[in-house]
Amino acid sequence: FIGIESDNSLTGYAKEDNTVTLTINSDSDLSEDDDLALKVYLAEESVTPVKILGSARNYTAEIDMADVPIEGLISISITFSDVAGNLGNSGDPVTATTNGTSVILDKQDPTLSRVSIKSNNFYPAFAKFTEIITLEFDPGVADVLYDPPAVTIAENEVTPNFDGTTWTATYTMTALDDEGVIPFTIDFEDLAGNSGDQIADELLDDTDGEFVTYDRTPPTLNLVTMSSDNDDPTLAKVGNEITLVIASASDLRSPTIELADAIPALAGTAGDNTYTATYTMTQDNTNALTGIGFTVDYEDMAGNSGVQVDEVANDGDGVVKFDKILPELGDEITITSNNSLDPTLAKEGDEIEVTFNFTKDIMEDNDPKVKINEHPADVERTTGKDDEFTATYTMTSDDAAINDEYIPFSILDFTDRFGNDGDDVVSGIDHTTDLSKVKFDNSAPTLQIVTIASDNTNSSYAMEGDKIILDITANEDIPEPVISMMGSTGDVDIDEGLTSKIYQAEKEVTTSHDEETAEFSIVFTDLAGNSGVTIAAVTAGPGVTIDMTAPTITKADIASNNGDGTRPELAVPGDIITLTVVSNENIQEPTITIMSIPRDVDEGDDAKTWIATYTMTESDEEGPVKFTISFSDN
Repeated sequence: FIGIESDNSLTGYAKEDNTVTLTINSDSDLSEDDDLALKVYLAEESVTPVKILGSARNYTAEIDMADVPIEGLISISITFSDVAGNLGNSGDPVTATTNGTSVILDKQDPTLSRVSIKSNNFYPAFAKFTEIITLEFDPGVADVLYDPPAVTIAENEVTPNFDGTTWTATYTMTALDDEGVIPFTIDFEDLAGNSGDQIADELLDDTDGEFVTYDRTPPTLNLVTMSSDNDDPTLAKVGNEITLVIASASDLRSPTIELADAIPALAGTAGDNTYTATYTMTQDNTNALTGIGFTVDYEDMAGNSGVQVDEVANDGDGVVKFDKILPELGDEITITSNNSLDPTLAKEGDEIEVTFNFTKDIMEDNDPKVKINEHPADVERTTGKDDEFTATYTMTSDDAAINDEYIPFSILDFTDRFGNDGDDVVSGIDHTTDLSKVKFDNSAPTLQIVTIASDNTNSSYAMEGDKIILDITANEDIPEPVISMMGSTGDVDIDEGLTSKIYQAEKEVTTSHDEETAEFSIVFTDLAGNSGVTIAAVTAGPGVTIDMTAPTITKADIASNNGDGTRPELAVPGDIITLTVVSNENIQEPTITIMSIPRDVDEGDDAKTWIATYTMTESDEEGPVKFTISFSDN
């Protein structure tokens, strides 16, 4: 009999501190001679056999594994002979046991070639309540582990199973387990009893290199902000991109976000704690003047669901408001002039004012542009009101092209607070809501007719008590002119004719007036205030001369043609009497009688000289020829 064993708990294995014993039983006494005595080699080391109870047939041979340098199967070599000198096994060494036993020497601590941990979560690096954790580990290539290794998961002891290649341990997470990275330990020995270094929270040759994090707390969002790429990030119009940013203290799976009743583009990948959703507003979106609606449904990486969010958080500006309605002109649009006579008229230098409002507020610091007769106007916003404006422009000679026409205006480039551009109101005269218009009049008026006369029988002259009458006709309607007659405007009565183009002025001659041609001046404007050239002369007809001095006869000469003029102081029937009258000034045709008979009067060289003749008859009384002269100046 030949058998071998170790004092290891598994006798077929030995480690550094084990002793291996070879037992030999022979059917006869063995020789103890030096040359023929029993010789034993274990692991190629010579070992002295010891008799069992002094028997020459039963021996043991022991060797300490610490003395054996070669690991692996402990080799055996036995040579022996009986007391008669017969060589056992024909003199060849015996190298095997008779009972099939063997001992393998293993001085190396075992190792694990792979350690992996995962959960049955969609994301196996995370786990939530009731989910299963699986810990897998493989022995080193040459190692066989003592069954079973001691395993803990989340500080709970679990028993692994072996499928011939891989050890697998599982654990179901409970409400009592701590959150965070799930700890694990693996304590293991090989069959020889060598202990491997404890594996504690260490992965080996793991494909994803990830531990498992336990999370049983629903996530929250600590930041939800909304902004627009509008110039004002709190407002949006069609075409603006809305950005919704969410952030959590927890890593999140990709959230489900609805923004403005649409599914936005989402930036971010599972495991991020911040996600950005973007959406471009369209004409199909509903106006949202109180804020664009949204919802966020989200889960942490373990799959715990947070409470749906539909409000911003930690966003100083608040939710973005959306408006797709374009601004339009409102219901209060007027035009007027600061003309002192008529606000519906304007002349050069007058200021045109257009007041207007809109259906909604206009963007701050971006007043609309206004053109009045195609010239840029100054625009001011009404204090405290972003929908009311006033535009002003002073008319100049450059506007002459629209003389006697209504002044057009246009309102351009107006944008509401959201950035919506209104449609330009092109140049025209019919934009006002109160039908107001202003006509431009830059032409000075003229007087087409200016005549003067008196109510004297000779209308070209006037004396005390006579009225001098001035008639004027303008080329257009004018307000009552300022008329001075005979040196002043006092006591001048002015009456309007059938139209405002026609006026008549009159003034009575008094002794205070100078004897001269009656002077006058006419100062006038048109209805817009354009001044005409002051008129001081008639356009047709004579003037009026003021004459309050009685005329005198400087010569009254009467003569006869008697004796062919040789006896002019005598006359007989048939002789012609000639009366020559000379006055100190022009006079009207005088009334002359000779011999009490009215005579025809002829004007001499001028209106100062007048001649009347009479032929004497038988019936005339003898004596001095009588005559009378009645006269007046012009």
